[in-house]
Order: sequence, then structure tokens, then C-alpha cells
Amino acid sequence: MVQFPSVTVIIPAFNASATLPRCLEALRRQTYPAELVRIIVVDDGSTDDTKEIALDFGVDIVTQCNKGAASARNQGAQKAQSDLILFTDSDCEPIENWIAEMAAPFTAPDVVGAKGFYRSNQSNLTARFVQAEYEIKCRGLKPRDIIDFIDTYSAAYRCGVFIENGGFDTSYQGAAAEDIEFSYRLSNKGYRLVAAYGAFVLHRHPESIRDYFRKKCRYAYWRAVTWQKHPQKAVNDSYTPNAQKLEVLFSPLLVLLLTGTLCWPAAFSAVFLLFILLFTLNELSYFRQTRNDLCLLVSVPLFTFLRGMAGAIGVGARLTEIALSRPLGSFRFCR
Repeated sequence: MVQFPSVTVIIPAFNASATLPRCLEALRRQTYPAELVRIIVVDDGSTDDTKEIALDFGVDIVTQCNKGAASARNQGAQKAQSDLILFTDSDCEPIENWIAEMAAPFTAPDVVGAKGFYRSNQSNLTARFVQAEYEIKCRGLKPRDIIDFIDTYSAAYRCGVFIENGGFDTSYQGAAAEDIEFSYRLSNKGYRLVAAYGAFVLHRHPESIRDYFRKKCRYAYWRAVTWQKHPQKAVNDSYTPNAQKLEVLFSPLLVLLLTGTLCWPAAFSAVFLLFILLFTLNELSYFRQTRNDLCLLVSVPLFTFLRGMAGAIGVGARLTEIALSRPLGSFRFCR
């Protein structure tokens, strides 16, 4: 007889009344044995009716003053008394077999963590690019038996290992890269992390270019913080393509070269055109990914340029903090 592990699903929630009902309803429909599943919503100091919604669904509730997602997830993990802890976000909707698929890799005794994936049913152009961007990154995981990158919209860990290793770093403000830092920490210790390819949640992506750019600036900043702690991952991890890292150099250079071309065309035009060519070649995977979506295809240069600029701003902000001995999150967009 198959022995299913017990599972605690932990959902950090801050003013999540608009999305939490769909998340909890999706968890009600799971195919996994219900008697082995516990759901904990950690109310991170909400001022709306997040807590009341969780009560209506009959799930367990942990409350705290607003301390951020890392702290909320850690609080939930401390309350878990199960074999596995699963994390998802209040704006995600796990598909019906999500828990079963997340738990499946743990039949191997050496697996301590698993990464799930997301889908989107949004038709907005920005959201379509985010999904294409994500699928390119995930394709790079498939040849790997071991990964080093688990994000908490769809994550699973052995409860004991999570607690023993201190959980998420609460110095990360808001929902940042604390999940990535924890993944790196486990990977560096030799723990085996894997991908659960059948585990999906529906996720809401940014729908405006402004929101996309702001999110990328913030994310790049906290990734820079993480690279300070794990410098080898700045060069190579299992998830981030090198092409995306090169954008952080190419995008600002293109701005500088364009300025030079407008002021001194004879001196800069040829170099500017060369860098446009290099930038385009760097994004070939995105052109291939979007070739069946004409609007998205022609938007690739815009989105990848903005992503590169956001990366430069985020990394630059962290370097500025270091140079000036300023504390984490000194810049408003980082919080």
C-alpha cells in the first residue's frame, strides 16, 4: 500500500481578500487525501477581511503584525506538524493535482525540496511576455536532475529540513528573493532539490509595463543582495539564463551609445548598430519562443530592454548602498 506523506500548505496573506477565496477554493478541490492535508493562512497584519475569509473556509489561521512574507512563511512552518510543507501565494490557484504532484518527488528519500510551476490564462500583452519569459527559464531546468532554485508560489520542503536550516531570511523585505536565498543555502550544503514538472498553479502576472518594470527593479535589487551571500550563483544557477544577465550590461550601453550617436553620429553610429545586433542575437530564444504570437514577437526588444534596465537599476542600487554603507532597502522601490 502506498504511504502518502502528510502535508501542510502555508499561504502568507496581506490584504488578500480579492484573491484568497479562489486560492482556498482551488485547494478544496485537490485530489490528495484530504485527511492528510492541513492548510494554514498566515495573516500578515491585514487591514481588510482576509482573516474572516480564511475563517469562512475553515482553515487554520496564524496572525502576526506586518513583518513580510518571509516571516509569515516561517511562522506557518513552525506550526506545521507534517512530513512536508508546501508554500503557495494568496494570488495563486493550484490545479487539482498540485499537492499530489508536489509530494511525488519525495518518494526518493534524498529529495528535500521540490519546485512547482505556474501557468497563466491572461491575454494581456505584458502578462503574455512574463509567461513566455518564465517558460524559457523553466526549459533550462529539464536536463537537470538537481536544481538550486525554488520559488515559493509553488514550493515543497521536508518540514524537518526546513526548520533545521532556519527557514527564510527575514531581512528580505516584502516578498523578495528570500525563497531563492534559501534554495541556494540548501544547495550549497549538498541537499537535493528537484523540479516537480506536473505541479502547476495559475498565477496573476503584471498587466502593465510600469508594474512589470517596477517589479523587475525590485527583484534585481534583492537578487543582488542574494548574490552577495552566494557569489558563485551570480555566474551560474539552474534557472537564470546568461542572456538575461547580459541584458544588464547591454541595455545601459545602448542608452549611452544612442546618446553618443545623436550628439556625434560619425563617431558612434557604427558601434551603436553593432550593439543593436548583439542585443538582438542575445534575445534569439525569446524570438523563437514568441514566433507564433506576432504582437508579442515585435514586443520582445522592448520588454527585454526594459528588463535589462531594471536589472541595472536594481544592482546599481545595491552597489550604491554598499559604497555608502547604507542599510538594506534604503531605496523606496526595494521595499
